[in-house]
Amino acid sequence: MAMQGTRPQCTFEGSSKRPVSAAAGGGRNLRSDATSVQTRHRAIPRAAGFLSTVSGQRWGREKACLRTGMRTESGCPAGCSDKARSLMCLLPRKAPMEPTQKSLVAPFFPRYWAIACLLLLAVTWPLWTASVLPGGTLFPSIPWIPLSPPRGMLRGFDAAAVLGLLIALLAATTWPRSRLAWAATAIGLITAIAMDQQRLQPWAYQSLLYAMLFATRPWRSARPWVMAIAVSVYFYSSAGKIDFQFVHTVGKDMVQAFARPLGGLDDPLATRLAFLLPAGEMVIALLLTLPPTRRLGGGLAIAMHVALIGLLGPWMLGHSFGVLTWNTVLAGQAWILFVRRQGSGDLEPKHTSAWARWPVNAGVCLALIAPLTERRGYWDHWPSWALYSPHNSRIDFEVHRSALQRLPAAWQTYVRDDEDGDGWQRFDLESLSLDQRWVPVYPQARYQLQLGLRIADRYKLQDAIRATIKGVSDRWSGHRQQSFALGRDELWRQNREYWIGSP
Repeated sequence: MAMQGTRPQCTFEGSSKRPVSAAAGGGRNLRSDATSVQTRHRAIPRAAGFLSTVSGQRWGREKACLRTGMRTESGCPAGCSDKARSLMCLLPRKAPMEPTQKSLVAPFFPRYWAIACLLLLAVTWPLWTASVLPGGTLFPSIPWIPLSPPRGMLRGFDAAAVLGLLIALLAATTWPRSRLAWAATAIGLITAIAMDQQRLQPWAYQSLLYAMLFATRPWRSARPWVMAIAVSVYFYSSAGKIDFQFVHTVGKDMVQAFARPLGGLDDPLATRLAFLLPAGEMVIALLLTLPPTRRLGGGLAIAMHVALIGLLGPWMLGHSFGVLTWNTVLAGQAWILFVRRQGSGDLEPKHTSAWARWPVNAGVCLALIAPLTERRGYWDHWPSWALYSPHNSRIDFEVHRSALQRLPAAWQTYVRDDEDGDGWQRFDLESLSLDQRWVPVYPQARYQLQLGLRIADRYKLQDAIRATIKGVSDRWSGHRQQSFALGRDELWRQNREYWIGSP
């Protein structure tokens, strides 16, 4: 009998190619062509038939012998019968893996997203560095929680968070499997976003969810969660655009921009055609949900993002580089997740960190469900994927002409003309944010109210500032609830309705 840990060698007699186990002394004749894959596959039911004739404790030994012979190169354990050893010569065996093979194959998507996140940081650089670098812009940072330490301490803490985020992303780019690198990325994003509400850009929020998943599980286990998040972006984005405000403003402008090379369309027709935009995006979300149509949905998603890049680029509607870059990143994501077939790097073993897995699962589930409450005001618009959708709450600020000189000279160009002659001039926060921070102003009435309060305190506007506070518009009629606040004290009373944020 062969010693444990050595594989019995198969030899063949005559022209009939009959296998003989050298260790067992021959065994019974088993008609087979040892070089035929088909014969090896027929040997598996033959082995099952043999095992069905054996019972009790011996059955377990024979089963272990054949299982070991099929899956490893170490031979069968002691106690195997001669017939089991002969059958093992025919069973398919797993090729041994080189010691360095696993380390040479890395998941593609985590590295892709780390590089994409670095690129998005670069095209929105003032948003992350203007408040920490000397000579940065005067645009105020509004934290999520009230903070009252010295300004120098806050600036140092913010700088450390942004620097740590950059280092963590560089590490994740080099070692995409590193749980530590992705955990540091998640911590860096949470800290940096906590220091300024405007940093909760849609792509930053998406990157935070991905980083938490990559930090607690390998790519094979994270992939279904990442796909669910990606599908939710299209689903909630399309649902937010099925709205009176969208089809009569942004949607109509998009349709007219597409039709301009063909001579343009009149407003009523463009408004009706605008409904096709969210309908098409909803179809993409549904196609991505179903496995048989997933590749088709991924191809349509790529086509949609390419069309948006052409529409929103500087040659047409002139949106920011952050918007264009994120659409490019999402097109690449659609190809990797839904069109590209899984590579060998996607099939790594499943092993997870149980201690951290359940809170991350709960957080991602919350991110998938909470957008349903967006219109009721319980979840912010951008984390609800309300993209290009003008139904969001907002505030229009006006500054009295007697106090314009208190504003910085660079800001006075963003004060519009007094059209009705009442002495009040609109302060264009949207254009100011795009020019100084390279991103749109955070589309939330709470944030904009606290931003106005910070500006009023910093430049002592007192009663020289007033605001029109507009709520979320009705989906079918477009009507909004509005309230008015005159002076800094009334703005403060309005802010007391919110339990997060600090002016």
